[in-house]
Amino acid sequence: MPITNFEFVKVSVEKKGKEIPKNIKVEHRSSIRKIEKSGKNSVSVHFSFETSYSPDVANFLIEGIITLKDTSIERIVGGSGKDLRLKPRYTETVQNAIIRACLLLELILAREMRLPLPISLPVVKLEK
Repeated sequence: MPITNFEFVKVSVEKKGKEIPKNIKVEHRSSIRKIEKSGKNSVSVHFSFETSYSPDVANFLIEGIITLKDTSIERIVGGSGKDLRLKPRYTETVQNAIIRACLLLELILAREMRLPLPISLPVVKLEK
C-alpha cells in the first residue's frame, strides 16, 4: 500500500447553540491543500476536511498530512516544484483515506458533542 503515514494536525468542532432542529443537511468537503516531496520516493499531501451542518448549528475542520511512497516519485505525482499534482490512481487512494479517517473521527466527536451524526448509519427494521 502506498500510504506510509497518516496524521491529524488539527481537529476542530464547534457547536453553535443548544437547540438542534430536526431537519438538518450535512455537507462534506475534502481538499488537498499542498503536495510536497518528502523523500527520494515519497510525497507529503496536506489536506483539510470540512463538514458543515445547515442550518448553521455546527461545523468540523480536520487537517492532516498523508505520506505516500512508491518505487519512484514519478509514479505518484506529475508536474514539478509548486505545481505537483497526484496521479489519478493516487488521488483516489488519498481521497478515500481522508474521507474514511475523517468521518470515523467525526462520528466519535459528534456523539461526544451531542450533535447529529455526520453520516447516516444503517438501521435494522424487523418485518411485522
